Amino acid sequence: PALRLFLRWRWQLAAYNWYVPRAFQQREYDVCITEVTPNMLYLPWVRAKTKVLRLNDWPPGFAHDLHPLMIEQMEAGLVQASFDDVWAVSRPLAAYAGKLNGRNNVIFLPNGVEDISLEPHARMPKEPNSAVYIGDLGAWFDIDLMKRTAVLLPQWRFDLYGAGSQAIANLPPNLKGHGSVARPEVPGLLPRYEVGLVPLADPDHRVTYVGPPP
Repeated sequence: PALRLFLRWRWQLAAYNWYVPRAFQQREYDVCITEVTPNMLYLPWVRAKTKVLRLNDWPPGFAHDLHPLMIEQMEAGLVQASFDDVWAVSRPLAAYAGKLNGRNNVIFLPNGVEDISLEPHARMPKEPNSAVYIGDLGAWFDIDLMKRTAVLLPQWRFDLYGAGSQAIANLPPNLKGHGSVARPEVPGLLPRYEVGLVPLADPDHRVTYVGPPP
């Protein structure tokens, strides 16, 4: 475990060798591809001809959950330019890797997206003054921003689709939660609205490194 409760001192890092299966350590791989996760602690015991980091997140963004020592270890390979390639999913992350060490071989490789075709619904009439959010309602979802926006634009209709959205209290009359929506229904739902919203709260500037939606 790499959470603050367990990992606190540098000497503990050597103990992670105990969690790596011996067969895993004894084998040499052609390629090792890792992402920005606490599993990066196992990299010193992985033997591979080529090591690739898929830079899918900004390590300091985990500071709320992980000890600074863990963040340091997650950045170590970038600081030392020990990866053969660094695949950055956003241009800000690519710049971040280059700033840590100019010798990093950084390749901009954006995230893929699921092919959900909206074409059959493209000519569907849109409801005037309508906006929608579909997705997770976790810590990054800015419900306060949604409430303030709905109050400022009373002539607009705002719909939320996501688990638990129907239970949000104290919503303005023109802001409504509809609960979860099945994935196959999304292509027929989005084209009904004039505006699609991504209201992310970003107090730690994490979204800067993820990159804005295209």
